[in-house]
Amino acid sequence: MRVDDFRAQLTKQLITTAERYAASRARGVERAGGKVDDLYARELVQDVLTDTLAGELAWNPARCTLETHVLDSIRFRTRHHRERARRFQHISLESCDENTRASIEDALAASSAPASEDARQHVRCLESIRRAAEGDHDIMAILDAFSTAECKGEVLRIAAMTDRQYSNAKKRLARIVRKQRQGRRRESSS
Repeated sequence: MRVDDFRAQLTKQLITTAERYAASRARGVERAGGKVDDLYARELVQDVLTDTLAGELAWNPARCTLETHVLDSIRFRTRHHRERARRFQHISLESCDENTRASIEDALAASSAPASEDARQHVRCLESIRRAAEGDHDIMAILDAFSTAECKGEVLRIAAMTDRQYSNAKKRLARIVRKQRQGRRRESSS
């Protein structure tokens, strides 16, 4: 896209046409249950124009006019908003009856309920390992990194460790875990 082509085709008439089109498409989003305010259409047009100018939306002036590009982009975006509104209905708490509000509160309370016994055991185990590894910077870095990382490469990057440091720290960590398991086995057998 050339900026000169964009400037040449961007007129007040194009913006007016696009805003009218976006407003008509917004009604469909609203009927599907989406939240649409007074600025929805204007913001949609501005977003499409900005994304086009920034190169985030590809536009080839040789293939179509800016107006066609903008209207097509508005159509695609409002279709996405409409489908999303159908899938994820917005329910205002003010408009709910007492039974619905009570069931929502129950669901929220259940989701914030204390963790299961397995999760609590997992937390206790990690705390125990952290206490045993206190002072070992590399082991602590590995434990912290694994809370967000999914693989060894990410752990190395997050913890800023070399492969050798990681390997040695992992061996020390394995020794700590083995000692803790042996200690628990002795406690349970006595």
